[in-house]
Amino acid sequence: MGGLTDEQVAKMLAGMTDNYSDWIRIYSPVVMNNPQQPELAEEFAQCLLKSRPDITLVIFSMIILSDCRQEVAKLKTPVLILQPQDDPFVPTQVGEYLHQVIPNSQLRTIYSQGHFPHLSNPTEVIRAIFDYLAIK
Repeated sequence: MGGLTDEQVAKMLAGMTDNYSDWIRIYSPVVMNNPQQPELAEEFAQCLLKSRPDITLVIFSMIILSDCRQEVAKLKTPVLILQPQDDPFVPTQVGEYLHQVIPNSQLRTIYSQGHFPHLSNPTEVIRAIFDYLAIK
């Protein structure tokens, strides 16, 4: 279970293919989901605009179309799962699922908006990592 339907995925991939720069301008604010910090969406957009569209499409397709559920249960190394509280692409059920199936995992909700908590709230991410490492 993920955050997007097959139709939404197809629409996103078509948007990337049809007009990459327009897709970025629409996608960046949605993925950052942080209207209080519009500079984050702009910075993310500028990074994507510097990338070759064909390569970005391949990478994005691999990420969004891959299903690694059978593999995650095989992990042996302890894992910290960071789940943003308000991620438009990965609902909290995904973090909970990963925590249930990955042995030796710890789930930590990150109080941030958007899909990239390391950009929208790096202090919280750093704190969560330090807390996790202190336990180990």
